[in-house]
Amino acid sequence: MIDDFLKTIRSILYERIASPLFTTALLSWLGWNYRLVAVLASDTQVLEKFRIIDEVLYPADTLRLHLYWGPAVTTVFFLFAYPFIAKPVYAFWRARQKELLEIRRKIDDETPLTIEQSRAIRREIIELRESYQKEISSRDMQIQDLRKGQAPEFGNTPQETVRRHNQQKLSAVTDPEVSEEALMMLKAISAFELDGKPANEEQLFKTSPLDRVQTKYWLDELTHRSCANRVYESGKYVWRLMHKGREILLSIPDGT
Repeated sequence: MIDDFLKTIRSILYERIASPLFTTALLSWLGWNYRLVAVLASDTQVLEKFRIIDEVLYPADTLRLHLYWGPAVTTVFFLFAYPFIAKPVYAFWRARQKELLEIRRKIDDETPLTIEQSRAIRREIIELRESYQKEISSRDMQIQDLRKGQAPEFGNTPQETVRRHNQQKLSAVTDPEVSEEALMMLKAISAFELDGKPANEEQLFKTSPLDRVQTKYWLDELTHRSCANRVYESGKYVWRLMHKGREILLSIPDGT
């Protein structure tokens, strides 16, 4: 019972202290009457304290000003007038901070990387691409096993799965469902990758002997058959061969 009563008292006191009105009023009163607090906290005798309070701190004409009206006016000012003043100041300060951040980002973007940093980033990109391609190849092979009615070896690592399928003999002819136009698109994408760069979509449109609509159709067909993938990189669309597309190209007899 006593514990509940104490918890209730603590809750009420916390609500009062957390109130902006109470906190502002208390700080305002202390600002106007800090000398009274200093006198009360001093080691001066009680009668001397009363004399200082009556004669020095609060003469007859200033008692109500320091104890009531001064703290009240200050409280009202900070509660109602101060937010209107602080709002444009805060907005101006945040705008300047945003400008400084933009300047810093601009300088960072214009600062060239060192050779070591460029090589490190290039190595990381190559490693990520190789890891991604191995994972995609593994998933493609598992899907092919499922389509053929074989249980995929999920216990194997992607590297072991790739090695197992690479040991299988490639077919001597291409997939009969892959048309000559699709093979033409696969070879065009492969030519770009042999140069060490992805196939720019606009370059494929320009170099293709087919018109733009037909080229777009056969590129989409490669995506549908999981032979190539269209990705957005560095502000443009590029095409990359997938495992099935490379497998088809490798299975083409020499001279085809």
